[in-house]
Amino acid sequence: RIVKLDIFKKLKEFLSECNIQFDVILIDPPSLTSSSKDVKKAKTIYSKLIELTSPFLSQNGIFILCSCSNRIHKNEFERICKESLTKTGKKFKKPVRLQNETDHPVIDSFPEGDYLKAHIYFMI
Repeated sequence: RIVKLDIFKKLKEFLSECNIQFDVILIDPPSLTSSSKDVKKAKTIYSKLIELTSPFLSQNGIFILCSCSNRIHKNEFERICKESLTKTGKKFKKPVRLQNETDHPVIDSFPEGDYLKAHIYFMI
């Protein structure tokens, strides 16, 4: 079963109505940091999304967490993800960080272009 919904409007309602475990949960919200003043709020949103959905991930499930918020560095994003998963009691292997595809190169003269992040967490 595949479920697609607006996580900001329907996620909590959907999860409260269902009583199932998912083998894969993919969280890929739009950019949450249109300015630097949004960084703290974005970090909170990422944490809440992870904490809200993780109880519905099966024991050996896969969590795919993505971010295109350029004001949150990939190391900071990984820290948020790990802390949030740990807080929920989930045990996981070291995450796999997907690299940018060739159609989205990162060049030294424009480090801001390195904003796409996709981390895969395998539960154990």
